[in-house]
Amino acid sequence: MRGSNTEIHILGTLISEGTQMVDVVDVLTPDMFESVATSSVYAAMQKMFDENKGIDLVTLSERVAGNKAVEAKGGTAWLASMAANYTPGLLREYALLLKERYVQTVSYTHLRAHETVLDLVCRLLLEKQKTNNEKNKQWLTNSLHLTSNLTTCP
Repeated sequence: MRGSNTEIHILGTLISEGTQMVDVVDVLTPDMFESVATSSVYAAMQKMFDENKGIDLVTLSERVAGNKAVEAKGGTAWLASMAANYTPGLLREYALLLKERYVQTVSYTHLRAHETVLDLVCRLLLEKQKTNNEKNKQWLTNSLHLTSNLTTCP
């Protein structure tokens, strides 16, 4: 299931059955959602959960009213369309899928994002050295082959 579909099913289930937030609050964070709109919606739900507020279409619509990313998607109508994707039995599984995809994406990005200029230079030099070592091995092999042919000459 693609990320955005997973997100829609998670949010749709939570809009329809806000009490199920307890099943995913320990797994998901807003930054795991791909779009600003879905991230904003989940962040609002998380805040409502933390405040012990009920989560449904009406309360969530009020909470995200004025959010440009949500409004650009269609506001309350968009939230209602997500609620049609109600899949309570798979909510936790979808949350774990979303988290797994996020962790895989962040792991690679995180490694490169925190690379300093010195790290980059060292990595590039090591890659160049590896390439040169392979070329040198090939040159040496070819040279030895030529030398062995020379020793057999009359």
